[in-house]
Amino acid sequence: MKTHQKALLDLLGRALFGAHVQLPENLDFKALYKESNEQTVTVLVFDALTQDELKLIDKTTLDSFKTRVAYHTVVSSQLSYEQGEVLKIMRENAIPCAILKGSSVAQNYPNPDLRVMGDIDLLVPSQFQEKTAELIKNEGTKISKTTNQYHISVKRGNIEIEVHDKPNGLGLPMEEITKKKLGEIFKNALEKVQIKGESPTLSTQHQALSLLLHKLSHFLNEGIGLRQLCDWACFVKEVLNEEEFEKLKPTLEEFGLLQFAGAVTRVCCDFLHLPKECAKWALEFDKDLSAEIIEQILTHGNFGCKENTYGQRLFTDSTSKNRLMSAVKVLTRTCKERWSPCRKYPVLLIIAPFVLFFKYLDMRRKNLRPKLELAKIYKKSKPKQELYKSLKPFITKKQ
Repeated sequence: MKTHQKALLDLLGRALFGAHVQLPENLDFKALYKESNEQTVTVLVFDALTQDELKLIDKTTLDSFKTRVAYHTVVSSQLSYEQGEVLKIMRENAIPCAILKGSSVAQNYPNPDLRVMGDIDLLVPSQFQEKTAELIKNEGTKISKTTNQYHISVKRGNIEIEVHDKPNGLGLPMEEITKKKLGEIFKNALEKVQIKGESPTLSTQHQALSLLLHKLSHFLNEGIGLRQLCDWACFVKEVLNEEEFEKLKPTLEEFGLLQFAGAVTRVCCDFLHLPKECAKWALEFDKDLSAEIIEQILTHGNFGCKENTYGQRLFTDSTSKNRLMSAVKVLTRTCKERWSPCRKYPVLLIIAPFVLFFKYLDMRRKNLRPKLELAKIYKKSKPKQELYKSLKPFITKKQ
C-alpha cells in the first residue's frame, strides 16, 4: 500500500470515527487528492483535514479539492430536491417504496451531507415498477430497462433514478432455489420500512442483506470502492449492533454470505478504524483476506474506474475449478440472460456468443462499452478467482 493510500484510509477513519491519526511528513497531497477522487470520497477527506494540514497543500491541489467539493455539494443538493419530489409523487399515489443506499445510508454518517450520492435507487413492489417509472419521469424522457429486468432507469433533469423491484445482487449467479428463497425474504420488505431523516429506509435486517448483496455484486464484477466500504462501516457502527447481528447471522449462514460479511467488516476494522468493539464478531475472520480485499479496492477504484476490468467476470467465477471452465460457464449464463431466445431454444447457444459479440461491437462503435482486453484480463484473473473462491459466496454448510 502506498503512503498516500494509507493516509487516505486514516483520514476516512478520522472523518467517520474520530480516529486519532497523524499524517506522514512530506505527504503527496496531489496523489491523495487523485486517489480520493477516484474513490469518490473527496468530500469526506477534505472535511477531515485540519487547518495546519490544509496549509501544507499547494495552491493548485487545494483548488482542485475545493472545486470537487463544490461540485459534489451542488449535485447532492439537486439529488435531494429531486428525491423529495419523487417521494411526494409516491405518497400522492399511495405507492410503498424505500430508498436503497444513498440518503438511507447517509443517515448513519456523522455528517450525512459528507456522503456523496450519484443517483437515486428506489425500491417498489413489482406490480408498481412500470407505473412508478412513468409517474416520476420528466416529459419526453426515455425509459430504459436493464437486461436483468431488475430495475428501470429514468431521468429527471440530469438526475438518474433507478426503479427497482428487487434489491441489487439478486442477479448474481446462484442456484435457482437460493435466488427464490432470497427473493422471498424481500417480499415483505416494504411493509417494514422505517423513516430515517426524510428517507423511507428498509428495516435493519433487510437493509443489511441488501447492502451486502449490492457490495458482493460489484465486488465480483467491476469492483467496489471506498465509498461503499464507508457505507458498510457506518451501518455496522450505528445500526448493526451485536443483537441485530445475531438475528442476521442465521440468514447469512443459510445463503453463504457470512464469509463475505465478516471479511468486509474486518477490512473496516483493520483499515478504516471502525472501532473493534462495534464488530467483535468480525475479528475471527482472516486478517490476510482483509488485506487482499483492501488491495483490490485500492487497485480498482470506485466501480473499477482505475483499471479496465470489462470482461473480467468471464474468468473469475468462484464456483468454477479454473479460468477456462469459468469462461464456459459465464458465457453460457450470459447468453441465456442477454439473448432471450436461448432460454426457449437451448440449441441457439451454439450461435449466441457470436450474436452477443456483434452486439458488443456495435456498442463499442458507439463508445458505450470499453475495450475488451481478454488476454490481459486472463493473465490477471487467477488471483482474483482465488480470492473470490475464498469468500465462498452462496456456498452453504449443506453444500
